[in-house]
Amino acid sequence: MPEASRLRVRLSLVIGLILALVLLGYFVFQTPADSTPAPVEARGSTPAWQPGEWEGWAEPESVAPAAEDRRPSALPSVSDAHDRVYDPQRAAMLRGFQITSLDGGAALPFEPQERRATISSLSGTVPFDAEAACTLRVLPAHSGRFNCLVRVICGGAVVYPNQAQTAGFMQCELGSDGRPLQAVDRGHTAVDGDPLVRIDLQTGELTVEDRGDGVQPFSVSMRLR
Repeated sequence: MPEASRLRVRLSLVIGLILALVLLGYFVFQTPADSTPAPVEARGSTPAWQPGEWEGWAEPESVAPAAEDRRPSALPSVSDAHDRVYDPQRAAMLRGFQITSLDGGAALPFEPQERRATISSLSGTVPFDAEAACTLRVLPAHSGRFNCLVRVICGGAVVYPNQAQTAGFMQCELGSDGRPLQAVDRGHTAVDGDPLVRIDLQTGELTVEDRGDGVQPFSVSMRLR
């Protein structure tokens, strides 16, 4: 082989080796030491809300159970278990007489009363029928001119007072023994926040009715047992 040809072959080999070393160095130095990709925050994401992060949050046991939405009248459902958890009328009674516990034999003006009732007539929009069982409860109260708290339940729904049971204060007529005999609340929900009610514990007559703007009108007459 002529000398010129041998020189060209050697030169080609040298150039090829140099190119290989350059490419190898490029890949080595371009690869980062830590190739783990950084986490990417989701677009439009917001931190998850935690109850403890809001200073107005109350512990579950101190929160009043939400009233069941029983449309169209949305009267809340109640039960004995519900009352044990949250009974605002009973709490108002204890608060009014500054009683922390009934176990200590604290004196009340009269013993809380509860009477069963049957429906004699029914009209309007209510979440129960004429066969529903009803109860009337009268608690002693000490709030201004009011001396009793009244609640009427039919078919598990609060008929009187308001849905949250934060009303129901009335001026009851008391007998010689200090027990309630009669009571009347002449205003309906649009006027004073709860329906109209008439109670006569002597004759056993009980009527609850409501009307006015923003309420479903109804009337329920009952006979107390």
